[in-house]
Amino acid sequence: MENKINWNDWLKRRTLLEIEMALLTLGLNPDNFDIDNFDGHYLRYRDLLQDLEKTFDRRMDFIRDYRFTPYEYMSNDGVGGNCYSNNEGTLKVKSFLLWLKNEDMGWDLPPELKTFIDLMDKSKNPNNIETNHRRLNPKEWHPICDLYAQDQMMINNKISLTQLSQIILNKFMNEGIVSVRGNPFGLDTISRHLSDWGFNEKRSQMLNSKK
Repeated sequence: MENKINWNDWLKRRTLLEIEMALLTLGLNPDNFDIDNFDGHYLRYRDLLQDLEKTFDRRMDFIRDYRFTPYEYMSNDGVGGNCYSNNEGTLKVKSFLLWLKNEDMGWDLPPELKTFIDLMDKSKNPNNIETNHRRLNPKEWHPICDLYAQDQMMINNKISLTQLSQIILNKFMNEGIVSVRGNPFGLDTISRHLSDWGFNEKRSQMLNSKK
């Protein structure tokens, strides 16, 4: 059975099935496996895993246990959100690779995968800021943040501070808005400003006006 893996093809995709990524971490080509989708994705013909079956199951357990855990470093990975899960059974490749690098699960990974993770990390060097990024000081980005917040609260007046902060953070990333020093914003920075802006009071006023 041909096990040659086209790593660029797999790892440069936006999303992959959790099962596909677990196989790749073991150096196994997902094309060689039959993945069914019946009440959740699962592997058919598990005997193809041979002596790696137990390791595969453990890695799948880890992936599923941590799929919705928030990580601050994922907030600025250019994908959006702060967890690596995309939806049930799939994950965001770039975010997951950051998880593999930062959390150090002690997994024995194929050298090709290790190299890909290292190169991806170098491309995120904060000194390599793209020229189309907008470096804004607080007096410049605060009003933009406030305007976005008002718009989102008009759409959903029950939105939480965390949800609103994440939406605004995603907008900032999409528009290339960074700090005056050229650093991407973090979720905590957006949340702190919205709290100072009076998020709780403004939301209460909007809720009361709807009664």
